[in-house]
Amino acid sequence: MPLPRLACGGDSRSAYTQSADRGFLSGGASVPRKRTNPFNVVLGAVGILFTVTAMSYCVFVLRGVQAAEANAAAPPAAFERLMDGYGTSILVGQLAVLAIATVGAVAFDSAEGKKEVARRQAATGAAGSRSDSATTSPADTSGKMVS
Repeated sequence: MPLPRLACGGDSRSAYTQSADRGFLSGGASVPRKRTNPFNVVLGAVGILFTVTAMSYCVFVLRGVQAAEANAAAPPAAFERLMDGYGTSILVGQLAVLAIATVGAVAFDSAEGKKEVARRQAATGAAGSRSDSATTSPADTSGKMVS
């Protein structure tokens, strides 16, 4: 269904939308969607988990210091006992996962970038060889074009 014409002669869509529809923004070719980097998903999830764990660890350390100063003998909760016994190990394990996932994300992005460059070179090489042979004419030794 065509869009209504405006008084100035154009349709009601923006120039940006119109040029995108004609392929001006993508060089006339369809742009394939990039693959999602799975390491970024891991980095996001473990990063949030690490943040919560680090904050919990700090809170339980501060509560322990305050309880020692006040000589309070309240029994620790199960999560507090977990953080007291394994908090440092959990944080170090999460940091290791974050480090490995960071290296993986960089390697994945690098490999995808190389594939994209090769794909573009192949596309421009194929299109360039056809257009170069059809549009150029031989030149004589004086540098003038010969018809």
